[in-house]
Amino acid sequence: MIALLAPGSVLIGIGLFFTKLAVVTFGGAYAVLACMAQQAVSEKGWLTAGEMIDGLGLAETTPGPLILVTEFVDCLAGFGAGGMALGMAAAAVTLWMTLAPCFQWIFADAPYIARMQVGWLDFIWSDMASLNPFALGLTALAAVLLLRLKLGLGLVLAISAPGGPPVGLIRAFCV
Repeated sequence: MIALLAPGSVLIGIGLFFTKLAVVTFGGAYAVLACMAQQAVSEKGWLTAGEMIDGLGLAETTPGPLILVTEFVDCLAGFGAGGMALGMAAAAVTLWMTLAPCFQWIFADAPYIARMQVGWLDFIWSDMASLNPFALGLTALAAVLLLRLKLGLGLVLAISAPGGPPVGLIRAFCV
């Protein structure tokens, strides 16, 4: 969406960076912070090493160091590229690109997962009775667009995202 509204904007780079960071880093907050610090300072040049240390120190004074440092880094990146307004926009983009996918998986899958336990074995089974056929259709559409037609992810999201709210409304009123 940002690419459509503000092509060439620093917000695109920030959004892609923090999405990649959220997807490919494992090992907890400190592993993510080390990767983010190296890239944001050395490769991207969004802030200095001293500013990164300030962000890490700030984050350690409160709970949730990961999201605080990501917000600090993206604010400085946006601010450096275009002032306070762009810094605030960068913060909003980063928050969305970092947290939305996680919550999407939680809220989308949680109602359909039931735990079964047999002795010491613990299995996770999907409850097929709770399957939403409209959501399944939207998922199938996205899969065809991505895998069969080989459309880019941004275009597939632009095509399929408007179907999300109607699917939610159908589910709310039909159940």
